[in-house]
Amino acid sequence: MCKLNYSNLRKILCLSLLLLFLCSIYALNCSAQDIWHHYGNDCGFTGFNPSETMISPTSINQLIRIWGVGCDDGWFSVFSRSPAVGNGRLYCVGAGNPMQCYDAATGELQWVFGGTSSGWAPQPTLTSDGKVLYLQADSTNYSLHCVDGVAGTSLWEAPLQFDLGFSDGNVVCLDESRNQVLLLENPFAPDSGKLYALDLDTGLVNWYMSKALNGFSFVGNYLLLDGDYVYSGIVQESWSTERVGKINITTQELESVWSRPGEESDIYVTSLTLCDDAVAATWRKGNGVVGGDLVLFDKTDGDVLWHYTEANNITGDVAYNPDLDRLYLATDPRLYAIDLDQTPGDIQMAWTYLGFGPVFSPSIAGGVVYFLSDTNAYAVNETNGTLLRSFPLGYEAYEGTQVAIYNDAIYFSGHGGTCDLFAYGFPPPCTELGVSLYMPAKTFSWLDPCSCSVEICNPGESALSNVPLFVLLDAYGTILFAPQFTETVSFYTINPAPGWSTQVVLPE
Repeated sequence: MCKLNYSNLRKILCLSLLLLFLCSIYALNCSAQDIWHHYGNDCGFTGFNPSETMISPTSINQLIRIWGVGCDDGWFSVFSRSPAVGNGRLYCVGAGNPMQCYDAATGELQWVFGGTSSGWAPQPTLTSDGKVLYLQADSTNYSLHCVDGVAGTSLWEAPLQFDLGFSDGNVVCLDESRNQVLLLENPFAPDSGKLYALDLDTGLVNWYMSKALNGFSFVGNYLLLDGDYVYSGIVQESWSTERVGKINITTQELESVWSRPGEESDIYVTSLTLCDDAVAATWRKGNGVVGGDLVLFDKTDGDVLWHYTEANNITGDVAYNPDLDRLYLATDPRLYAIDLDQTPGDIQMAWTYLGFGPVFSPSIAGGVVYFLSDTNAYAVNETNGTLLRSFPLGYEAYEGTQVAIYNDAIYFSGHGGTCDLFAYGFPPPCTELGVSLYMPAKTFSWLDPCSCSVEICNPGESALSNVPLFVLLDAYGTILFAPQFTETVSFYTINPAPGWSTQVVLPE
C-alpha cells in the first residue's frame, strides 16, 4: 500500500505512481480465523463456511479486487476446483505449474514447491495443523506430497504413484481423527478404482481397497467421511451402473449399496454431499442423454427420502447449508434452492435463480450463495435467490470451479480471463487520511490492457472540500501529470466524503 501521512495532508494528497514498479495493494480486513480445507471445504463436501460473518448481502458490494494471479499477463492458465486457504496463506496449482503459496491478504508469493506438472493439476488440501497435501502430475501418474504450509519444505512423498487419468478434480480427503488421509484412485481403465488410506505423518499406506480385494471398484473424484463410514461411488460388476456404497473404514467392509430409483444401465454418480442425517447423490445419464437425478438417502439405512428428476443437465456438485437445512442444485441454466423437508413426489423449490448458461458448483457463507457461470462469478441472496452482485471473469467460467470463502474474502478461478485467480475482499480500515493506488499488474508491455485508480481515505466525519490530488506517472523516464497526462503540472480537485472514495485515473 502507498500511503502518505503528512500533518497538512488534509489539504494536499499526493501520490507518485510508477508504471513499471508499483506498490503492493490492499490488505485484508482480517477477523475470525478459519480454514477452507479444499474444494467443498469439509469432509461432507457441503461447500459451506459457517465462520464467515463479515461478507453478507448488505456488505458484499463493498468488496474490491485486492489481488490476483496472472492478471493481464497474456498467459492462459487454468486453476480448477478451488484453492485451499488457511493460516493467512492461499495454496493453489495451475495446469503446467508447480504448487504456489501466496499471502492470502496481499497476494505476495511466499514459496513455490515441486516441479512443473505435465498434466491437469488437482488443487491442494490443507490440514487443520497447516500441512499441505499436493498431487503432482507426471503424465497420468500423480505423486502425493505432504508439505510444510509455512516453510514450503517437503515432509514426505507417498511410496507409490497414483494413476488419476489426467484428472484435475481429485481431492485428497482428511481423516484427521485417525491421523490419515483418504484418496480415490480412479484411472481410465474400468473396474480399477481404488481407495487408499495413508498415514498423515509418514505417507505410508495404512490400507487400501480394490476390486481384487473387496469385490467392487471405486468411481469419482472424492468421497464423504462421516465418523467410521465413507460414502463413495462404486461399481460391482464390470462396466455396470454406478451406485453409492456405504463403507466401514474400520473394518474395510462394504455395508450397504444404494441405487438410484428406477435405475437403468447407463447412469453415473456425479456428486455426493453429506446433509446431516442424509446423503445427497446426483446422477447423470449416459450416451449424451440430457437430464439427471438428485436422490436423498437416509445415511443410516439408505432409504430413499425423496427423489427429484431434472429435465436439464446437472452441471455441478450440490452445496448444503445445515443452518437452513437446505441444499443447492446446479443445473443448466438454473440454480435451485431445495429444503430437505420435502414430500416425496411433490418436490418444491424454495427459490430458483435463472442464469445464462450452466451453473457450476455453488458455495455458501454469510447468507450468500456463490457460483461461477458464463463469464462471471455470481453472488445471490440465500433468502430469496435475488442477484446481489456479479464479478466479471474476462473469459468463460470453467466447469468444476468453486468460490472459496475465507477470512472476509472470496477466491475463484478466472480460467485465463482478466486474472487466472481472483481475490476479492474489503478495503483496509479508513483510520488515517491518505491514499492507496490500485493497478492489476506491476509492469505493462505495449498494447497490454491496464487500469489505475486511487482510493482516498477520509477518516473525518465530514467531506473535505477542493482538495488537490496529484498523480504523477513515470513513463520510461518522462514525468506526466494526470488528468492531462502532459509534462505541464495538472491535478484533480476532489471533495472526498467520509470513509473511502475512488478516483479513476486510467479506466481499463
